[in-house]
Amino acid sequence: MKKLVHGVGNNDADYRIVNDGVHCRYYKKWEGMLRRCYSPFYTNRYPSYRDCLVCDEWKTFSVFRDWMIQYESEYDCEIGCHLDKDLLSPSNKLYSPEFCVLIPASVNTFITDCSSARGKYPIGVSYSKSKDKFTATCCDPFIGKQITLGRYNTSLEAHEAWKSRKHDVAVRYSYLQKDPRVSLALRERYKIMHSSKT
Repeated sequence: MKKLVHGVGNNDADYRIVNDGVHCRYYKKWEGMLRRCYSPFYTNRYPSYRDCLVCDEWKTFSVFRDWMIQYESEYDCEIGCHLDKDLLSPSNKLYSPEFCVLIPASVNTFITDCSSARGKYPIGVSYSKSKDKFTATCCDPFIGKQITLGRYNTSLEAHEAWKSRKHDVAVRYSYLQKDPRVSLALRERYKIMHSSKT
């Protein structure tokens, strides 16, 4: 009887998962998912993963591997895509076929907000004491650098400018995705909803 991986996972692989020191990439993805949810060391270090779970069927390696192979084939995924659980549903905490997608590393980096490290102002916003203004900045992955979007009187105005630029970039990214659910999620993620004028 094999020991359960991270206390919950059944590694039922019928082949060697390590060959010449190289792990099977499907196993690495599966083990990493379990670690994020069930390793106390990991969840203490990365609190955003607390309360995250893996659906029962994916606790069996072969089932997860079959899903990943099918997904990669259907959407012609590049090697090295990241397993994402909350792009389709931002509050989702469950790794499952219903919610998970494979996305390029660049897209995963783009949508990561680093909320724990951003300080007291909204994301994309900094304050210049000398100018008494709030500055909006946003990284544009298509040109590979951080760009300044302008200076504003309030942090809310600056954040709205950041969100508008993120939306523009997300829409550009959406046209490059082959999974229509990913395309839609990117177009909707930073969408600014304007109240109708009366």
